Formats: sequence, C-alpha cells, structure tokens
Amino acid sequence: MRLRTDDRGVTVQIGTVLLFAVLIVLLSTYQASVVPQQNEQVEFNHNQQVQSQLQDFRDELLRTAVTGSGGSASVALGTRYPVRAFFVNPAPPSGTLATTSPADVRLVNAKAAGETGDYWNGDDRSFRTRGVTYEPLYHVYQDPPTTVYRNGVLYNRFDDANRIEAGQRLVRGNTVSLVALGGSLSKSSSGTASVNIRPVSSATRTVTVRNEDGEELAVVVPTKLSVTEWRELLEGERDPEEDDPGKHVTAVEDAGSDRVRISLEPGVYELRLAKVGVGSDVNEPTATYAVDVEGNGATVRADGTQRVVAEVRDEFNNPVSGVSVTVTDSPSGGDLYDAETGDPSDTTVTTDDRGRAVFTYDPTADAGGTGTDTFALGFDGPDDDDTEGSTAAETVPYEVHVRGQSDTGGGDHAYRVDWREAESDADNGNALTCDSDETCTWDASASETVTLTVGTDPTAQNADVAFSVSDTSVASVSGSAIGTTGPDGTTTVTVRAEGNGEVRVYGSSGGSGDALTIDVRNFGDGGGGTAGVTYTGESRTVEGTQSGVRSVLQVELRNELSDAADLTAVKVNSTQGPGKRIRETESGVGEVEIDVDGDGNSDSTTDRREGWAVGERISLASRATVGSGDTAVVQFFEFRKNNGDPVDMQGRRATVTVYYETADGETKTTTFTVNA
Repeated sequence: MRLRTDDRGVTVQIGTVLLFAVLIVLLSTYQASVVPQQNEQVEFNHNQQVQSQLQDFRDELLRTAVTGSGGSASVALGTRYPVRAFFVNPAPPSGTLATTSPADVRLVNAKAAGETGDYWNGDDRSFRTRGVTYEPLYHVYQDPPTTVYRNGVLYNRFDDANRIEAGQRLVRGNTVSLVALGGSLSKSSSGTASVNIRPVSSATRTVTVRNEDGEELAVVVPTKLSVTEWRELLEGERDPEEDDPGKHVTAVEDAGSDRVRISLEPGVYELRLAKVGVGSDVNEPTATYAVDVEGNGATVRADGTQRVVAEVRDEFNNPVSGVSVTVTDSPSGGDLYDAETGDPSDTTVTTDDRGRAVFTYDPTADAGGTGTDTFALGFDGPDDDDTEGSTAAETVPYEVHVRGQSDTGGGDHAYRVDWREAESDADNGNALTCDSDETCTWDASASETVTLTVGTDPTAQNADVAFSVSDTSVASVSGSAIGTTGPDGTTTVTVRAEGNGEVRVYGSSGGSGDALTIDVRNFGDGGGGTAGVTYTGESRTVEGTQSGVRSVLQVELRNELSDAADLTAVKVNSTQGPGKRIRETESGVGEVEIDVDGDGNSDSTTDRREGWAVGERISLASRATVGSGDTAVVQFFEFRKNNGDPVDMQGRRATVTVYYETADGETKTTTFTVNA
C-alpha cells in the first residue's frame, strides 16, 4: 500500500526562515552603520562638553590667581554610550588631562622706581610655567582636537589648524598680567576628574614698571601657536605705528624654539603677576625682595616713637609670610625693635600674613633741634649665602628726621601749624568727637581709621607737614607720614587705631608744630582695630576720557571681618588739586564701580547724569558683598574741575570714606587717605 505525500507546510517554514534572515540582516546593518553614527554623535557632544568645562577651568584658574581663594573644576574625561538591549557598544571612550612640560615666560627690560627697582632693575625675569592639555580617545569620532590651555589662552589643536576658544589676557591696555601654572597633573579615565586649583602667589600687589632707556619692554611666551595666530589674539592691542594712546603692542615676532616675543612701546605699565598650582609637586615661590611701607622719610619728635614697616615680596611681587626680617644697620640715635614685644633687644621680626614686619623706632638722643638718623632692615633672600641684607633687593634703608621737644612752635617760624578739630570732627562721623582744647575721643568700634586735618596760619601752599605719634601701640600713621598743603593751606593724615589709650598726634612744618591728644576707646569691640573693611594701601590712576590724563582713581579694600560685609556707599571727602566733581560722560560706565571678584567687571555701580560733588555721599545702586578676607576695587570715574575738564590725579592726595554693613546689620565706616 502506497502513502500519499503532503508538502503544504513548506511555504510557512521557508517564510519563517526568510523573515529571520531579513531580521538578521537589518540588525547587522543597524549595528554596522546606525550604532556607530549615534555613538559618534555622543562622542562629539562629549567633546563640546569638555571644551566648555575647560573654559570653566580657565576662568577658575584666573579667578584663583586674583582672589587668593582656592577653587576646583570638574572635567568629564570620558562618556557613556546609551544602553542598547539588542546591540553591542564598544568600551566607554576615555581621555587624558595632563600638564605640559615646563617652560619659561620672560619679562624683558622692565624697570621700577624706589625699593622695588632693586629687583625690577631692567634685567630679564623668568617665570616657570606649564600648560594643560586634554586628549580624547574616541572609537568613532575621527580626528578630534586636543584642547590646550596655556598663557591664559584656550584653543583646540587640530592636525592642520588651531581654533581659539578663549583669548589672551597677557596684555590689556597698559596692564601686563601673567599667571604662572605650577604642578604636575596626569589623569586618564572614562569618568569625571576633579581638579583642585590652589593659590601659590595671588596677585595682591601691582607694580608700576617702565622700559629700560633705549629698550622696549617685552614679554616672551612659550607657545605652540604661530606668530600669525598671536597677532590675531592681540589685534585689539596692536599699535605698530605707535599713534593710538589706548594700544601699546608694537610688534609680535618669532623668538625661536616655540616662543613668541610681544614688544610694547616705551611707557609706563602696571604689572600683575601670580602663580597657581594643580596636582602635585608645586614649587612655592621664595622671598625675593623687600620694600619700605611706612617710616622712611618720617619726622618724629625726640620724645615720641615712629612705626617702621617693611614688606617682603616674592618674585611675583606678592607678600610672603613667615620671613625673618632683622636690623642689619642699627640707628645711631635711637633703638629699633619689634613693635609687638616692645623689647629693645628684639631686633628680628617675622612677617605676618600680609608679608609685613613691624618695628618701632625710638629716638634716644637728647635732641634740641632737628637731626637725621638712618638704619636698615634686611632678610636672607634666595642667594643661598645665609646673610641678611647681602644684596640691595634684600635690604630696605630708612631715613628719619628727629625733631627736638622744643621745636614745636613759637620762636622763629614762617607760619604756625595747628590742628583743625572742627573739620576733623565733621569728617569722621560718629567715630571722632573733638573739643576746642585740642583733645578728641575716638570710638574705634565705629571706624578703625580717622582722618585728621591740620592747617597753616598764615596760609602756606605746597608746604610739607610731617606727622608722627607718641605711642604706636595705641595709634599709628597709616600711609604717608608727610602731607602737602593745598590752596587753602590745609592737609590731612589718616591715623589707624592699634589699641586703647591716650596718644598724641603731632604735625610739624616750617619750624612750627602742634599736638592733638586723642583718647582711643573700644578698640577691637566689634569694629575697631584690624577687624573691618580696610584700605590695603594699594591704589592707582588710569586714563579716563582724555588721552594722557589719569583722571580715574582706583583703590583696593580688604574685608578683615570674620563674615562678609556689604559696601553700601562711598564718599570722597577732599582732594588735593582742582578736582571738584566725579562725573563720567561715557555710556555704560558709572561714576563709581566696584569689582569684588577680580575679573575686571563691575559687580556694583552707581550713575547719575550730573555726577557727584567732592564731599557728597554716593550711595550704591546695589550692595557689593565682599567675603571675609577678600578684596574689592573701588573705581571713581572720573575727577573733573567745575568747568568739566578732567583732572589728572596722579601724585595727588584724596581722602575717602567707605560705608559698609556687617553681617549683624551694623553700619560702619572706614576713612583713609590715598596718595595717588
């Protein structure tokens, strides 16, 4: 018997096989073409993210250099592909963030005046620095750039070109800024790396330099960018014909060995240097030179004392703490000793957190007239000779004038010097209360400084008045101890509280002198002493709307409170010279602008069409909050005569009051004198 055959199910089986084959082909095609395309987009997006994060890293690095407070930045070295249930991803892409080999930035032919000129004497100065690179390792994205940070510039380096992401900050107008980067860093991962940035030498000091005679001041930078690219970076600063007063770069040239030389036209420049560190093996700067801060040229009564202050700085011009400063040349007519201990045998002082060593000069000679005494302070610098003051940069010479007790007034003098108690009382708000008998009471909790006015009778213009105090443990002269009288025959001095007690403040000129007795109270009680918003002693003048006229004044403040403080108002009490108003005529600029984070931009401003008269309180449109230990720069734009002409403030004196509110809501003031 023969069985029948049946092939009716073959069609279904073949169809199933064919469908499965098509599915396999489609999945294979998707895996081979679509998945790589999507992964390439993931890698590209990640690269864009990293570039943005490296811009944040650059900004944080520059912020740390200016403010002195550490920071951090996160960089996603790699990324992750999306999870796929039926498809296969390669291993996550990774990247490497690393510092470059060290190289030197050189400043050529920069020369400063005064004690700073012992170091900035026109010799070449080199600063070791590094860059930072990010190199990705992608699976699909072909030829991604290496992102590079160096000399303040952030750029993407391709095989055949470079693309700038953030421009240069080396030269801006007449300011030369250099931030050296130290340390060793190398991180490779597919995750996120956190980079800590710490200040090594924060830019708390600005030094004025000019070119050595007959030579151009220049900056030589190590770089992989071409001369053409640097010319494009500096396009807004180039002035090859030297006919634009706002631009100073005359040439950008190849200096060989991956270096570019930026030459500046002859003139005066503000030099701001700093160093920050990342990773490990960060070399600390060394104490390099010292300058006199207070006491040189002072006049002191034979029965008084004079505060003498020296500041030790590193190669970046910034203060160095913990340095031993000693008397290297003793005075012949007095004792020079540690102001804190008051012991004449203590002739060595360690610099504080501001890099300053404070001594007291105490005349011992029985002087009936006027004499001159000289002495010097020094430290052991980087020359490895274990000797204090062995070079000019390590030594600070002083000269003081000792005036005898009988040389205070009466007798044969050209004019009489006397304190103006009423004006001093009015200038200092509720901090100072004066009677008519040359006695005042100073509430140091209201203000750590007061400004005192002294006059001449008959009026003596352009007369130098020497100031000193009887006890520097109670009060000290802040800033210059020499004032110059204006057209009205008066001048001012700023005095800083140092403790409670009675102190006499002396003013002498033209063979005459006067003493003002002040009772200092409530020192250190919530606002006096060193706690408060203080004037750091740093100021500068810059050009305003008229070329060559430095009519803009900038002063630096520091918050020495334990909490943040809000600046609410300012007042220019008086100025030396014809400056009677503060008024700007440029759109977008306020008469008063305050920069609290050091980025050069205004964080608080105030503007009024007619400006403000000198002596008028200027309230800020918004409060400027200054963190504990932070600094702020107050800019007055610009000083003018009553007829509207700009006034050059360089070399002139101005008395300023700053109004601020503490964290507990208490309103306080600080008054100080700026010798611009």
